[in-house]
Amino acid sequence: GNTASLTVDLATEIRNINEFVAKNNIIVIRTSAGNALTSFLAVSSVCPHAGSRVEYNNSTSSFFCAAHGSTFNATGAFVQGPPGTTGLKKLTIQITGSTLTVKS
Repeated sequence: GNTASLTVDLATEIRNINEFVAKNNIIVIRTSAGNALTSFLAVSSVCPHAGSRVEYNNSTSSFFCAAHGSTFNATGAFVQGPPGTTGLKKLTIQITGSTLTVKS
């Protein structure tokens, strides 16, 4: 299939709160300390409005799509932009040892 995936080594990557990795149309953000599933948020970086790329701004803990000005809050929920836009698609995280994996 064409499912994208992203693997993060928690021993060396996103060790501090609000650090993130963005690749393969996936954004993973550390939201709290520890390596529990609840310490991270993973969302699709494909904007639900028109499929453009969403960027994460870790200084404001929000997501922005430059294509049409859509804004999403720290949890990926839709804040403002074109009518009918939904929140970002949340993705499932798996953690084995210090390896975090996300599949979209």
